[in-house]
Amino acid sequence: MNGLTILLRASDPFTRDASHELRSPLTVIRIASDLLLNEEGSKNQTKYFASNKTCRRGMEKLVEAFLLLARESNRGLPLEAIAVSDVLVAEVEKNRVMIGDKPVDLQMEWGGELKGWRRARY
Repeated sequence: MNGLTILLRASDPFTRDASHELRSPLTVIRIASDLLLNEEGSKNQTKYFASNKTCRRGMEKLVEAFLLLARESNRGLPLEAIAVSDVLVAEVEKNRVMIGDKPVDLQMEWGGELKGWRRARY
């Protein structure tokens, strides 16, 4: 067996272990946050737990993306064209809750459509 074959065979157990190690703490955080969010609390407390929930969901999506990349890196997913401007706007909207009532002004300007590439999703 060459080194590449050993590496490819070892990647599946690694991905399984990484999946468990990354998802388990997020599950604990999700359950604890949901329980605390449902309890009576101050307005600020509720706001912070709602923000925590948004950030946690982002982490869960990021972990899923990393695990997908780890599983599919050996097969090589094809690339697909994307509009970078659409991704940028979606990310800003998704993270708007973290800005809260802070005086932040974000302006985006571009001429024409920004194009890029990402791995196709299956």
